Amino acid sequence: MNRAFTKDGLVAALAPLARYLDHVVICGSWTLFIYRHWYLNQTDAGPVRTMDVDLAVASKLPVLSKPLDKQLHAAGFVEKYQGSETPPVTHFH
Repeated sequence: MNRAFTKDGLVAALAPLARYLDHVVICGSWTLFIYRHWYLNQTDAGPVRTMDVDLAVASKLPVLSKPLDKQLHAAGFVEKYQGSETPPVTHFH
């Protein structure tokens, strides 16, 4: 399936994380979109393999108004854990 990312989609996906954006690293397919859209000024969306947003965070984050997981829960996300690491990889759906 060939779908496209949009600027509005990125903004909507990151809105619940607004206070934490200085503490996360966007990775995965969105990085290509960001690079093409803002750095190269190419407005074509380009092909995308997935529509999820991948973020990397440190194992400990500062608490900004409310913990990040609580912020995501308030936005309607549900967490699922994956892997045997401590802490496990957390997916918010």
